[in-house]
Amino acid sequence: MVAEVGRLRRELADLRTVLDTGVKAFAERDAELARLRAENEVLRRKLADAHQAPFRKSHDAPRPEPPSGQLDAGPARKKRGAPVGHRGATRALPDREPDETIDVAPDLCPHCGSADISPCDDIEEHIQEDIRIVRPTLTLFRKRRGYCRNCRKTFFPRGPGEVPHSRIGPVAKAAAEYLHYAARVPGQNVAVVFGALWGLPFTPSALVGFDTRTACAGRPVYDKIAEAVKYSATLNVDESGWPIGPVHAWIWVLTNPDATLFRIAPSRGSAVVKDILGENYGGVLGSDCFSGYNPVEAAAKQKCLTHYERTATEIEKFHPGDPAALAFAASVKDLLKEARQVKRDWLAGALTDPDAAASAATFEGRLDALTANALDNKDAENLRQRFVTHRDANFTFLRYRDVEPDNNRAERALRPSVVARKVSYGSNSVLGAWNHETIMSLVETARLHGIAPLDVFMDLAKNQPPHALDALFTPKAPTLTTADARPDYLPVRAGALQERAPPQ
Repeated sequence: MVAEVGRLRRELADLRTVLDTGVKAFAERDAELARLRAENEVLRRKLADAHQAPFRKSHDAPRPEPPSGQLDAGPARKKRGAPVGHRGATRALPDREPDETIDVAPDLCPHCGSADISPCDDIEEHIQEDIRIVRPTLTLFRKRRGYCRNCRKTFFPRGPGEVPHSRIGPVAKAAAEYLHYAARVPGQNVAVVFGALWGLPFTPSALVGFDTRTACAGRPVYDKIAEAVKYSATLNVDESGWPIGPVHAWIWVLTNPDATLFRIAPSRGSAVVKDILGENYGGVLGSDCFSGYNPVEAAAKQKCLTHYERTATEIEKFHPGDPAALAFAASVKDLLKEARQVKRDWLAGALTDPDAAASAATFEGRLDALTANALDNKDAENLRQRFVTHRDANFTFLRYRDVEPDNNRAERALRPSVVARKVSYGSNSVLGAWNHETIMSLVETARLHGIAPLDVFMDLAKNQPPHALDALFTPKAPTLTTADARPDYLPVRAGALQERAPPQ
């Protein structure tokens, strides 16, 4: 009997253990189910917000609660247009004499149609600007063969404005390139414009030939821009997808106030940036938090505050029932807003350089305290870990006057190519990608210095370097002051970079 009782007690203990294990497993399952349901609800909100974003008007505001007892009259929105009493702006009159003066005499009354009109002494003058649509000029170059007594060879000279082996002249080519790259008109539409307005039709494939000639003529300046970027003091970098036929590639942009460089490569890894800047970039590199920039060595780095702020706003939007996440997001936004204000005060002269640097250390300490403890909310925890990972790259803009707190410069430089990709779906060949990176680098760099892109294209169409742009990066006489001296470039320093030949 005693043995039986002992056996039953052991079985009962085992059953209780199994029961406790089952209860614990069910509790864990219920908690996991609740977590997945909450995460699913957040993802549903994000998906709905992404679907509605293209159709949401920028001036839409939350609808205010109507007073009790009154009907909802709709959302309170700011009236469109300028404020009351604002003086309107009109087109300024040209500061030159009219090319043509036309005297207009009254003949019919616009009110009743009567022809019984008596002229008056009052004169009204109306200035109007317009364009003339002219037909293309056809030029025949009659070239007499010459004989060189020195090398004993014969040759045919080149006429003024003549492009050898081309049926289309340099002005038309420059205008086509300007419409395609500066005005962002798709290639097929460029051909339509030339045929409809100027009676000079050509096929879209001919524009590809224009691109190749332009890129080959401008590649030496592209290499100088690459050298200037490599040895610049600050840079902002960004990347986006750029298909090359069936192959998915990436377009990279590296830019600062002096130069903009594009590079299309089949990789999104750090090797692309290292190929341009070298193993150790000597300036401050600004970017978003993409992990591909982490292996790139630089004197200092700055992460985009706008990306941080956008993530904090999304936490407030998609997790309204999580007090800890909401408090964290609000604290992050307040801290970054305060740091931006310090930057503005510094640039305005209200703070000295040591004061700004001291404030950077203060903000880093406050952010360390804010991110010291882990958070239960997944999105908030990801943001916290991002701050911790890039701890030394969050407030660099308060230590260097020329460093910006966000990566807007690179994103704005990349946007024209992103818009072009939506129309052209990238490039159909490696040669097309090579052309695009070369020409866009020249166009965007010219714009930074107030140089008209059309002037750049006019020089390139004549198979000449763009003089105004090339002069910016022409080396001065080298000054050998250190063992590592490099030729000085205007407006930034430059060294040697291996020339990239056009793909076959």
